[in-house]
Amino acid sequence: MQHPTSRFTDDAHANVTDGEVLLDDVLDILASQRRRYILHCLQTHDLPLALADVADEVAVYEHDTDITDISAEEVERVYLSLYHTHIPKLAERGLVTYSQDRDLVTLSDNGEQLRAQEITNDNNL
Repeated sequence: MQHPTSRFTDDAHANVTDGEVLLDDVLDILASQRRRYILHCLQTHDLPLALADVADEVAVYEHDTDITDISAEEVERVYLSLYHTHIPKLAERGLVTYSQDRDLVTLSDNGEQLRAQEITNDNNL
């Protein structure tokens, strides 16, 4: 029997069919600070962003310094984790869309429901 607040199927993939993000999905997504940074970044800019730009901003959040003080290798590591892990997970849950052809990440309507003040600790992103 599946728990009523869970969308996870037996193979641990989420079903997003009715446009709602349930509590288990939200908790799973927000468990990663990096995904919180991604959502915050997209909410702040309120427009599609190139994945490389999102990676730059996430690296800045994580290192709490200017992008010029972060090595290209570190930014590339962030980019690769976004590309292979975090953006697909957010897209699977219906919170972002990612156009691989255009390399653009867009906050979806479901992602709009999670406002920055709800997913961050006030000023302590």
